Amino acid sequence: MKPEIERQVASFPDGPGVYIFLDSAGRALYVGKAARLRTRVRSYLRPGGDGRPLLRFVEREAASVEFVAVATEQEALLLENTIIKKRK
Repeated sequence: MKPEIERQVASFPDGPGVYIFLDSAGRALYVGKAARLRTRVRSYLRPGGDGRPLLRFVEREAASVEFVAVATEQEALLLENTIIKKRK
């Protein structure tokens, strides 16, 4: 992962929320939810990412990552779904 993404993730809260990996043009590459944002997104920073081969393109293509913090995991699930539908 790029150093810029590592810097961004360091400031993420460790509560529930939704994260969005973006390419250099600002297009969403991947939207995900997490009970612990910082911990989850950091899992992508390890060599080999989180182990899912389908997400290796995120490691190559991501230029930045954004998040939206929420109060509960249930809110994260609903927000993730809403963001995915809006970005289609």
